[in-house]
Amino acid sequence: MYYIYQYIDPRTSLPFYIGKGKDTRKYDHIHNEQSKRENSTKAQVIKEILDAGLFPVIKEIESNIVYESDAYAREDHYILHYGRKGIEENGILTNKTLYGRPPTPVWDAAKKKKHSEFNTDYWTEERKAAHRIIAKENSIKGGLASRGMVPVVNKLGNVKKIPGAEYRNFDKNVPLENQEFVSTSSKEGKRRLTVLTLGPLSLTDKTKV
Repeated sequence: MYYIYQYIDPRTSLPFYIGKGKDTRKYDHIHNEQSKRENSTKAQVIKEILDAGLFPVIKEIESNIVYESDAYAREDHYILHYGRKGIEENGILTNKTLYGRPPTPVWDAAKKKKHSEFNTDYWTEERKAAHRIIAKENSIKGGLASRGMVPVVNKLGNVKKIPGAEYRNFDKNVPLENQEFVSTSSKEGKRRLTVLTLGPLSLTDKTKV
């Protein structure tokens, strides 16, 4: 069974978030880090309430809803009733979505300019070269799939192709970073290829990524 709940700010006695869920979902917004990342505005209001020595009032406003589609519809009803800040006129909620879907991002001129500047700064010739190496090895891997071959890279950055059966026999209990050979398409494989091509990132580079 689903329910609709609201978070109320005890300082104003007004709701600032509407949600739908079941079981213990309504409590997730307090300590769940993913929930905080998904809606930083809501997380900031909760933090301000907690910092004031208070606690958000969590109240179920509808319950025993059988179908999730109906729960979404009821959630939307309450969201639109109170309105979302910056979206509906005079809105007071920190909600960003309707029917559980994120709003379409607005790519205005300022955002496009910022994105372009980031790409220009980030994609140096060295990074482009490293990316081409990784893309080429991944392409080789796909082309060799029918022959059962897997491109792997060792700790020194040397790439070779081995039979899939041999790759599957590697001891996977060893931490990935300690394995002698890993697939070039794995996260560790890409790290080895990138680090060995670019060298260690400088402090400046790290702040840009």
